[in-house]
Amino acid sequence: MRSAFPFLLHLSTLIGIILVSFLTEFHLPIAREVARPVGYGLVAAGFFFSLWAGLHIGKGIFGLVEPRRETLVTNGPYRIVRHPVYFGQTVALIGIAILMRNWLGLALIILVFIPSELYRASREEKALARRFGEEWEAHAERTPFFLPAFSKSSPHP
Repeated sequence: MRSAFPFLLHLSTLIGIILVSFLTEFHLPIAREVARPVGYGLVAAGFFFSLWAGLHIGKGIFGLVEPRRETLVTNGPYRIVRHPVYFGQTVALIGIAILMRNWLGLALIILVFIPSELYRASREEKALARRFGEEWEAHAERTPFFLPAFSKSSPHP
């Protein structure tokens, strides 16, 4: 059960925030005409970023904390950020909260969801370091943890 805790925490916060965003009425002071395109855009961007990551990691996406793959994935979205699925989920959730104009949903993303993601990601990083050693350390050194770093100097050649 202990190894399942990060997964269950993450999943329950994800579902909870979606439900709060859709089922409560704590409206942000944003016009619906603005909230809809911004929200839909963020949901789509986050969904497709997570999907892109899932296509690169394959069966590894269905794990708990311990890596399921025999090789370390460092291409595609994993060149941009070490945890692209979590980044994409966060962007999509922010989009849902904006789409629904729900300030409580946004607050819960910051106060509950992101900390649960960071907790799970830190547990995964320890497992990846044990499994892939120096290869993981090199990847972690050149690739941002959670937020992409868009600058002129690319993390990879």
